[in-house]
Amino acid sequence: MTTTIEISRTLPSSNRIAIEQAPTRVVADARRFSAAAVKTPAVSSDEPLSIAEQIIDGGETVLLAIKPSLWFVLFDSARWIFLGGTLLLISIFSSFQVAGISRQTIGQIGAAIIIIRTGMAFLRWVSRFYILTNRRVMRVRGVFKVDILSCPLLSIRRTEITIGPHERMTRLGTILFASDEVPCDDFHWFQINKVEEVHERIRRAINRASDEQPHI
Repeated sequence: MTTTIEISRTLPSSNRIAIEQAPTRVVADARRFSAAAVKTPAVSSDEPLSIAEQIIDGGETVLLAIKPSLWFVLFDSARWIFLGGTLLLISIFSSFQVAGISRQTIGQIGAAIIIIRTGMAFLRWVSRFYILTNRRVMRVRGVFKVDILSCPLLSIRRTEITIGPHERMTRLGTILFASDEVPCDDFHWFQINKVEEVHERIRRAINRASDEQPHI
């Protein structure tokens, strides 16, 4: 027995579903969608849902559309911030010179590295979205060219939560996906707020999709 509840895809709050789990393993073809027609609106609280509305298929229902935490910007540029900070410290506290470069120039290089790399990370955050529908999970990214990677729910073999030391301090987590059809190395959902709740919604959607698959 399956309980099906219609979920409006025009309201962000309509993401709750009720199901009775009866999962069946069925493999579907993964699909990579062209995003040439996707427009990138100004960032707002409704932007993830707006993006999702533009790329879903007919009859497809958006269950969840989110962005990674803003901490993503810091984590994505951490190595470069460390490098730039090191150069700044050298310029302030040391008389060390490289190939005749002055301390002032070293400091300027360090500051430029921090500013440029943090700016790039922010653009990467602005353009990144994670979308769950009743048929698939999607990762949307791309600053100058939008790239959408999609994986059918029925082809996902396994999901799990990982929490690194940096994520534990900020109460975030990453959701990993394993699929036979889609390379998952860059498909994971990174730095998610309330990661346990999001993961539970994904598992429910997968189980529901399996339950509603016609049995032969």
